[in-house]
Amino acid sequence: MAAAPKVVEVKGSDGQMSLNVWEQAGDGPKPAVIVIQEIFGVDDHIKDIAGRLADAGYVAAAPDLFYRDGKNASVPYSDFDRARELRGHIEDGPLTVDLQATFDYLSSQPGVDSSRIGIIGFCFGGRVTFLAAERIKGIAAAAPFYPGGFENLIDDVASIGCPIAGFFGNDDKNPSPEVVDQMVEALNKAGKQVEVNRFDGAGHGFMCTDRGSYNEAAATAAWPKVIDFFGRTLGK
Repeated sequence: MAAAPKVVEVKGSDGQMSLNVWEQAGDGPKPAVIVIQEIFGVDDHIKDIAGRLADAGYVAAAPDLFYRDGKNASVPYSDFDRARELRGHIEDGPLTVDLQATFDYLSSQPGVDSSRIGIIGFCFGGRVTFLAAERIKGIAAAAPFYPGGFENLIDDVASIGCPIAGFFGNDDKNPSPEVVDQMVEALNKAGKQVEVNRFDGAGHGFMCTDRGSYNEAAATAAWPKVIDFFGRTLGK
C-alpha cells in the first residue's frame, strides 16, 4: 500500500494551496496523475483513489481546491448545503490557475515525466477534469467520472488535446445519459479521442464506498478500465 502523502505548498490563484502527493519508491521518472476531489473535499475517498494510483506506479497529487476556506477542508456527505457553499467559492478562471500550479509542480519534479501527466476526478472533480483537458496544455490523458454540471464546457471541446475516458452511471441525473450523448457527439465531431464507459444500475457517486450511492459492481468494473486507460496513454 502507498505510504501517507507528503504535503507541499504551491501558489494558487488566491494564496498558498496544499498538494497531497503520493509516490512509491522506485526508479523514475514516472508518469503522474492529478486526482481531483468531489464537492466534499480531499477526504478519505480521494486519498484512497490517489493511493491506489500510487500503488499502480504513478505519482499522484490531490490539490486542496477548498483552500480558500481553510486548509484541507472537507465536508460530511450529509452536509450537501455546506459542500455547495464551498464549491460556490470557486470559479473557472481561478480554478484554472490552481490546476496550472498543480501541473507545473509535478512537471518540475525530477521523479515525474512531465510529458506523461494525466488527471482524474469525481463529481465536481469530474467537471474539473474536463476543464483541465480543455485549458491545461500538456495534460496527456483525462478520466472524468460523472462530471456534474459540465454542460457549459461542451462548446469548447475543440481545445482538448488529450484522450478522454469518461465514466458514467446510466441512472445518473447529473449528468444524465442524454447529456453524456451530447458530450460524445461533440467530441466525435471535433475529432477527439474519447472512450465512454457506462454502467447500468449505477447513479452519481458510484465509486465512493462512503456514499449511499456506492455501487460495488460498477466500481469494481470501472477501476481496471482506469488503470488500462492510463497504462495506454501514460505508460508506467
